[in-house]
Amino acid sequence: MQISPQELGAAICEISVFIILLIVGIMLIERYQKRKINNILILAICLLIFSIAPLMQTLDIFYFTDFFAPKEVALGYNLAFSMSAYANILLLLFYLRVYVEESTKVNIIVVIYAIFNILNTILLINTSIQLMINNITIDRTLFMVIHLALSMALYIYMVIQSTKSANKDVTLKVRRGFQLITGFGICLILTFAFFLMDFVWIILFVSPYSIWLYIGWVCGATGAILAYLGYIMPDWLKRRWE
Repeated sequence: MQISPQELGAAICEISVFIILLIVGIMLIERYQKRKINNILILAICLLIFSIAPLMQTLDIFYFTDFFAPKEVALGYNLAFSMSAYANILLLLFYLRVYVEESTKVNIIVVIYAIFNILNTILLINTSIQLMINNITIDRTLFMVIHLALSMALYIYMVIQSTKSANKDVTLKVRRGFQLITGFGICLILTFAFFLMDFVWIILFVSPYSIWLYIGWVCGATGAILAYLGYIMPDWLKRRWE
C-alpha cells in the first residue's frame, strides 16, 4: 500500500483539525465543570462530535490506496458527513436554547430535525455497506444533497439570529460575542461550500483530493475557535472590549 503526498497531506490536515476541535471541546467541558451551564455542555459535546468527522475522513486513504477491494466505497467521506449531521442536531439545540426560550415547540423542532438527519445518515452509510458486502452500487448523491441542505439551513439560521442579536442595543462586549458567533456560522457555511467544490473537483478532474478540502477543514477549525471565544469569551478578551 503506497500513500501519495496528496493523501498524506490530507490525512495530516484532517488529524490536525481533529486535534484543534478536540482541544476546544475539552476546554468547553472544563468551563462547564466550573459554571454548570447546560448550554456550554451541549456546545462542547457538539464540537467533540464534529471533531470525529475529520478523523473519519482519514479512512479515505485506505480505499484510495486499494486497501478496500471496491475503490468506490467512500466510507470515510460518508462517516464524516454522518458525524457532522449528528453534531448539527446538538448545534440546533444549542442555538434554540440561546436565542429562543426553552419550550415544547423547541423540543419538537429539534426532534424533527434529528429524525431527518439520522435517517439520511443511515441511508448514506448504507451506500458504503452495500457495496462492501453485496457489491451493490447505490448513488449517494441524493443523501449528500439532503445533508448539505439540512446543514446550510441550520448555518444560515445561525448567522441570521446572531447578526440580529449583535445589532440590538447591547454592550460592546456582548455585541462582539454575537459577532464572533456569527463568524462561527459563516465558517461552517464556507466549510461545506468548499467541501462541495472538492466534490465537484473530484468528478470533473478525477482527482482524489483538491485544495478545497484543506481550506474547508481549516474553516471548520477556525469556526470552532470563534464559537469558543464568542460564547465563553475568556477574561483577556472581555477586558479588551469593556
